[in-house]
Formats: sequence, structure tokens, C-alpha cells
Amino acid sequence: MDLFKFANTGEPTELGLGEPIDGWKKATWVERYFDPGEFTIEAPLSSGLGGKLPLGTLISHVETPEVMIVENIEIPPANGEEETIVISGRGFHSFFENRAVGTKSARAGVDIDPYVIPAFHTWVQLEILMNDHIHYSDCALDDSLSGVIAGHTVSGSSGEVIERNLEPGYLSDHVKKIAQVDGLGIRTIRGNSFGLGWDSTGFGMTINIYSGQDLTNTVMFSQEAGDIEDAHYLFSLKPKKTSALVVGTYLMLMVDGPETKYDRRVMIVDGKDIDGHFTSIPTDWDAVGVLVAMDTRGKQALSSQYAATMVEVDLSPKAQYHYRRDYYLGDLVLVNGKYGQIEMMRVTECAEIEDESGRSVHPTLTVPGD
Repeated sequence: MDLFKFANTGEPTELGLGEPIDGWKKATWVERYFDPGEFTIEAPLSSGLGGKLPLGTLISHVETPEVMIVENIEIPPANGEEETIVISGRGFHSFFENRAVGTKSARAGVDIDPYVIPAFHTWVQLEILMNDHIHYSDCALDDSLSGVIAGHTVSGSSGEVIERNLEPGYLSDHVKKIAQVDGLGIRTIRGNSFGLGWDSTGFGMTINIYSGQDLTNTVMFSQEAGDIEDAHYLFSLKPKKTSALVVGTYLMLMVDGPETKYDRRVMIVDGKDIDGHFTSIPTDWDAVGVLVAMDTRGKQALSSQYAATMVEVDLSPKAQYHYRRDYYLGDLVLVNGKYGQIEMMRVTECAEIEDESGRSVHPTLTVPGD
């Protein structure tokens, strides 16, 4: 694993040319589809990595576009052995935990003024939300991150389209809630790969909102072929709901599937963000718009369910398909497991581990929507 750090050019997020990270004994690098990934580097204290990788340093490795932040430096008890240092951190978009929706209003006055995102698809709303708090006009000059921009690479026209009114709260929490609506992923890519028009040097970062590809016709992992190292199986009636009660602030709506009587199993879906911006019960065309959006929300919640059989699958390092060659994070693949179970699953995590004994790669698949 060829790890390297980015040089601090005076603007830490501009990613100046860096240098290799050498002298470590073990490194773990974990990437995830939505949540920030994480890394750990273990080295002798005498390696000097504690001084070379101070807190806040941005790092990557040559086989991935991801960028991570050094968040922790630990020197554990030696217990009579050689002193070691453990350096760890998470993916760059964990930085959203340090930004809050509502800061612009707070600096302008003391009244709470909800942050409003116009009615676009969720991936466009996420792009607006992120840029307003790390890059553009809603971000104070002293808060702005130089060389960082958010951009989406999602195509299509299906999905929820509603105006969103966000109360003050952590940017990371609002991003997660919106991304979960359409099952979107978040990743940090060093350099500008999408022609966003802000970085001609290639030394910046793109916070990319994306959706994995459907590879179920080309990538199938099989228990019989030795692709699966371990799997968690669950056969349950409990998760499957057939009707949705969408509950807003003023209105609510039942969305039923074709099932009736004993087969009718109701889920409750939060729809307060759909009509929460009204100051009284919406009427006429306002009410129609709210109910249409609630119907979409309910149908989306019902259709996103999967029968839980294989809940999680760990792939063998000897699997016939390889990460970053045949599939990537977020992609949908087919898994042929035990007990006659064939499932569509999403690649949600991949851990790379390297030490003196060699290197191994461990992707994890989970049921979409879980």
C-alpha cells in the first residue's frame, strides 16, 4: 500500500504535491459507500511518523482517489517492548461534522431562520447544501475551504423532488438524511475529475455525490465458486411492510400496496419535512402538492424494502472479481449463497490491510437500504 501525504501549501485543502509515508509496520485502509472511511497506521516510535504526520494532515494512497484526515496520534504502553505509534483518522467528508446549518443566520442575527433548499432531486440538493457550507455564498469567508467543491455524478429523473426546510443542526446529519432518501453515496476525490470549472491545477478535492452502477448482469459472487468467505443469513417476516402511513406536520396519507387483511403490514414514514414549512394547514393546490409528495415518499419507502435473507456478506480475497477492477463501492452485484438464496446486494465497504505477512482486500456486501 503506497501511502503518501499532501504538502501544506498554506491552504491545507489545496493538496500540494506531497511525499511517501514510509517506515510503518501495518496499515489498514477502509473505504465506505456513504459513511466516512477510516485508516490506521502502526509504526515504531523511532520512525518519526508522529512528526511527519501531525494532526490534520491529509493523506491518500496511489490506488485510490480517496482523501483522509489524520485525527488521532496514540503512543500505547510499551510493556517492555519497542515503543510504537498508532496514527488514525477518517475520510475527508467527516469534516462535515465541523460545519453547522444555521451559522449564516446566526452571524446575521439571533432569530432562527430555516435554511431552504429548492425542490430539486436529492443529489442536486446535496450539492447545493454542501457548497453553501464549505465553498459558496452561505459560507463565511473564514469558513470557506479553498480548493474544495461538491458535485454530483448521478443521472436519471426518478426520485423525490420536494423543497426542504432545514433547522439548525450539523451539516453531516442533514447530508446523511437527504442521501438516504435515494440511497446515494458520498466520496472524496483528489483533483477535479468532473469539469466543475474551479481548479485548473488538479490539486483540489471534489466531494462527489454518486450512485453505484447496477452490475447484476455481469458480476455474480458464488458460494460454490469460493467467492464468499462468510455470510449472515436471516429469514424473517418482520422487515417486510406492505403499506405506508406518511405523517407530516399538518397532513398525513396512507399509501397501500395490493396486499389486504393479514398481509397488510403498515410502516410509518416521516414526512414532516414535506409540509413543515407551512405556517398553517395547507389547502387547495398547496395541499395537492403535499399529498403528491407524500405519495411518492410512501411508494419509495415500500419499494426500497428487500426480503432479508443474506444480510451481510464478506468476500474471499480469492474471489473471481476484484475491487477497483470489476466493481467499486456502491455498485449492485448478484450473490449466490447457501440455502438457494440469490440476492442483489450493494458493495458498502472495502478494507485493505497490509503488514509484514502481505496484503489482503476484504469487501463487504449488504442488502440495499439497510
